[in-house]
Amino acid sequence: MSNLKIFLGLLSMLYSASKELGLENLTKSDEQVLFVLWELFKKEKPPLKISYDSFLKASEGLGLVVSRAQFYKSLKSLEEQKIILRVGSDRSQTYDISVSLSS
Repeated sequence: MSNLKIFLGLLSMLYSASKELGLENLTKSDEQVLFVLWELFKKEKPPLKISYDSFLKASEGLGLVVSRAQFYKSLKSLEEQKIILRVGSDRSQTYDISVSLSS
């Protein structure tokens, strides 16, 4: 029971933080894509070239299920919300993390 209380407390804090940051409307897929991107941004110097195949490789073993179509839809959503920034042309697949997130 105490593990459940801890888990619910963490969920409550996560919800409060996402609401405070204006991120409460992210879908589960958006959150999963953002999580993998963040892990990649921490390992590699941005800007980061990301394709669906590189996303699958980076998310291996995490139990994430994001279809190709959903992956690109999530990238577009994250870009529209200015969480990630596209670098180069519309088809470049190169992104940087928002300046407000990286500081």
